[in-house]
Amino acid sequence: MRDAITGKALEGGEILDNRINKVLGRTDKNGCLSLKGLDPGVLVIYCPGYFLSLIPEAAREKARKTGEALVSLFPASGAAFLDLKAVWPGGTPPPKGRLRIRVDRYGPSKQGERSFPTARFGEGTRVSPQALRAWEQHMLLASSVQLDEGWFLGGYGGISLPPEGGRVYFPHRGKFLIRARDDSGTYWAKANVNIHGQDQSPLLLKFSKGRLLAFLIQDPQGKPVPGARVVLTFPAEEAGGRYENLSDEKGEVLLTGIAETHGGRLQVLAPDFKEKRVDLPTLPKKRTAIVLEPLPSENVSFVVQEIRSHKPLGGVEVLVGNPAHPNQKALSDKRGRVRVRLIPGQVRILTFRKKGYLTYGELLEILPGAPPPRIFEMVPSDPEKQRKLGLVALVRGSIFDARGKPLKGAPIYLAVEGEGFTRISNPMSRKIVRGAIPRSVTQTVSDDKGRFLLVSANGGKAKLIWGGESFQQKTFVVKAGQVLHFRLTR
Repeated sequence: MRDAITGKALEGGEILDNRINKVLGRTDKNGCLSLKGLDPGVLVIYCPGYFLSLIPEAAREKARKTGEALVSLFPASGAAFLDLKAVWPGGTPPPKGRLRIRVDRYGPSKQGERSFPTARFGEGTRVSPQALRAWEQHMLLASSVQLDEGWFLGGYGGISLPPEGGRVYFPHRGKFLIRARDDSGTYWAKANVNIHGQDQSPLLLKFSKGRLLAFLIQDPQGKPVPGARVVLTFPAEEAGGRYENLSDEKGEVLLTGIAETHGGRLQVLAPDFKEKRVDLPTLPKKRTAIVLEPLPSENVSFVVQEIRSHKPLGGVEVLVGNPAHPNQKALSDKRGRVRVRLIPGQVRILTFRKKGYLTYGELLEILPGAPPPRIFEMVPSDPEKQRKLGLVALVRGSIFDARGKPLKGAPIYLAVEGEGFTRISNPMSRKIVRGAIPRSVTQTVSDDKGRFLLVSANGGKAKLIWGGESFQQKTFVVKAGQVLHFRLTR
């Protein structure tokens, strides 16, 4: 463990496991510490007189490969700080909870540099823009970890203070906007400050009840639109005030704790609807209805049948969009026919569910003027039926989080080379390259123990894809009669 500025060894530095609030060890006079059997939890580095930090992933990876890693800490002695004092209505703070502080900087940016590239880490020490960016990244990490005193070091993330206030450190001098609220979000305060050193007078944060705005998001027929993202911004605000939330099943959305009093701009984003922007010269006092215009869609019909046998499957539940929050549901009739409405040019995930069959997911893009797929095939879940149908291979496994805990309900996709196969894109993202979509993608979700099972009806090159938007993948070759096992980590 070293001083990031002078390079000297740090004695007495601690490594803590933030999950159990336990000190795992302390560095000796040479700045060295030996640990064995580290869990993949949140490991925190702390040394008196230095900024708190997390162990960087690069250092962890190096430690796993070489058995040792160097960690640098930045001294807090030369950093600017500001004491905050909370002033509550009636002079009495809320009965429970703490203050939640958010600090944003603002100011003119110079070409090729950050807003304030000449920060001082210590007396007489000028730092390059590159070093400043590294320290800002360090502060981003540090602001998410709590100290024994109950507050956070760092200025750019969520900072926690006692109800009466406390001290906040800043990585450099400059202009900042401070927003504060209580735990319940009932009382809010904000202030603009110019941080210029360590001898500043305490800042009084005067709290008042924040405003609450209610909106009702609906379509032209008056039906509610759930899952719409409503964003309220205040462009006139020096650092850009921003509030957002999602509409519920009734189309209602609440924006709470609004400290601004002047008008703002409303933006509403919802799947299958056109984006809507509304200027609000004044903030409404009553619930306001927002009507969204739907994107043009068309009816698409297809047939669901059993793989290889081509037997029509009735009673198949078809979900359109995210399986956890679909925007459409349909059932196939006794002839296996299904009809849904889709928007041309958009990529959608169709999920097929039926008892006795494996859940199956298909990427579908309706191109203008092009005929949509007509037939989708499902795989029986009974191994004996799979053998009789001549299915090629089984892919089994388990999926865990970074701490080794089994993940329940994690979506996992298997794409195998076959007709129409070119290149696999991420089936969990809408950012699909046209022409790069495999003909079909087999999908499943993990059970409560993290286990999953996928069936391949074809042989050849395959990819296993999991992990959401920041997806991960494994490439392998499927051969007849194989039973493949994988342990996945997300």
